[in-house]
Amino acid sequence: MIDSRQHQMRTYEVMLQSLHETGNPRPPEDDIRTIGAILHEPNVHLHQFGNSVFLVLEPSPGKGVLSMYNVDTHHNLVQNCIAATHWVFRTLGLHEITFSYDNPTIHTLAQMMVDRSGMPGLHLQSRRVHGKPHDTLFLLAPSGSR
Repeated sequence: MIDSRQHQMRTYEVMLQSLHETGNPRPPEDDIRTIGAILHEPNVHLHQFGNSVFLVLEPSPGKGVLSMYNVDTHHNLVQNCIAATHWVFRTLGLHEITFSYDNPTIHTLAQMMVDRSGMPGLHLQSRRVHGKPHDTLFLLAPSGSR
């Protein structure tokens, strides 16, 4: 973990180190090509908060799929996720964001995003898709949605 208050990493550094720390077996060169290709796709939004990078693919208007790359401390990660929640719903104007995960800690983090965001109408729905947990954050009454 690298405290973003001490050292702010570049976006691609966060993404590569995060992939490496999660046990990604591919060589870094392959990841660099994959990341580059993703970033040139239409309807892809990317933002960095601290040493956490949030990538949103928007397959349909108002709905997104979230990927997160993190190498920040746990305390900073919570704050970064809250900031990302505001970015997704207020700046991008989405009303629903879905992500899947293998680590159950991510569900706890999603619940914290709802509880600490201060955004009225923000809710969390959990379900299993093909045996894998999926969480969806959504606004019941989106303001400024597209």
